[in-house]
Amino acid sequence: MAGIQTLQSALAQLRGHAAVDVGLREALAPLLAYDDERGTDLAHTLVVFVQLDGNAAATAETLFLHRNSVAYRLQRIEEVCGLDVRNPDVRRLLTTALSLAEPGLLQELEPEGSRDEDKRKE
Repeated sequence: MAGIQTLQSALAQLRGHAAVDVGLREALAPLLAYDDERGTDLAHTLVVFVQLDGNAAATAETLFLHRNSVAYRLQRIEEVCGLDVRNPDVRRLLTTALSLAEPGLLQELEPEGSRDEDKRKE
């Protein structure tokens, strides 16, 4: 058990580290630009998909989409930013990076409407 606590402590030191945010922003930059230009929510779809361990059916349910819509979005994500999100190694890397990212970066990945709702709650 002590080994796990040491690992958790080491990873906690990386939380919010600039290099994590820079790497994540760089990897997702084409996707964020695509979303901005077209008013889509592919970045948010990616985050939900990664958080749900690559489960497309659960992603569809969470986002209130048809599974085919999620499959299409995942294909677009791969085309736009070159990430093979169906690859477990890529998902693990993204999961780790997202868990260590600054909260502000995660808010940027939420759809526009939910950000507006959060502002109204404040």
